[in-house]
Amino acid sequence: MRVKLSDEVLTETQNRYNRPENCDCLETTKVNHLIWDKLKSETRSADIKLQRVQTNLVKGVIPIVSLIQELVNARDKIPSDVLEVEEILKKGTDAIALIGAANFDLNMRRRDNIKLELNEDYKHLCSSTVPFTDYLFGDDTDLSKQLKDLAEATKVSKKIKHDSKSDTRKGSNYRNFKSSKRGFGYKRDQYSRSNSYKSNLNWKRPSLKNKEEGKRQK
Repeated sequence: MRVKLSDEVLTETQNRYNRPENCDCLETTKVNHLIWDKLKSETRSADIKLQRVQTNLVKGVIPIVSLIQELVNARDKIPSDVLEVEEILKKGTDAIALIGAANFDLNMRRRDNIKLELNEDYKHLCSSTVPFTDYLFGDDTDLSKQLKDLAEATKVSKKIKHDSKSDTRKGSNYRNFKSSKRGFGYKRDQYSRSNSYKSNLNWKRPSLKNKEEGKRQK
């Protein structure tokens, strides 16, 4: 566990075990082509390193699965006083569960590394609620549909925001226009009242001609 295997020994050990046909999950998780093709070279390089770690992790499960299967096939022939088959099976399945948890966390770490390059609208694809398949972000067909739906939803959202802003501007212009009309009306009324006031004063005052005639009569 603390000593690095030589490349030759590692490759030889890996090749000794082949994935059972009924265990599709015992494969290194690939990155979906739609996303992989868009990644920077540094991000790809970092993910390839994690894929190598994952390959060894997944390969390590295969001999455990084979051992459990052989034990199940032979348990009727093994006396209970010689070997506690059920106890060994429990330990084997526990080992697979723990390695499976490590594999899940490793996939999540790979998603987190790729998430930094994703558009904000697509980052939810890195959520733990999105299931893994042979590919890191689910099946390619499902991912393609999700990306298409998200693109359409983004267009609709932008259109709604644009229309909302347009309506807001129209409403603001209408209110300003009404306010301006009220302002003009006030000035016009003020002017009318002022003229009316002057006209009333002029109506009460005697004319200059009447004043002169009054003086002569006196």
